[in-house]
Amino acid sequence: MRSDSDTAAVQVHRDDGWQDYFVGSARPGSCHSIVDVSKRVALHYRLDEVSQLVSQGQPAAVPGHLWQKLVKRAQAR
Repeated sequence: MRSDSDTAAVQVHRDDGWQDYFVGSARPGSCHSIVDVSKRVALHYRLDEVSQLVSQGQPAAVPGHLWQKLVKRAQAR
């Protein structure tokens, strides 16, 4: 994990017991998502930014298990 100054910007939204992490330029309604229903967390990203986001490294605010799923999606592309 890198310091937040080296990684993509993250916006955290909390609503109805959920935590949503929007990385890069992802915004509600215009992104892809990785969701963990059991922990009520979701990581939202733009598909065209996946490689860039992964190369920048995991932002400290983003849960590790969600980030690893994003890395796997980037590798599958």
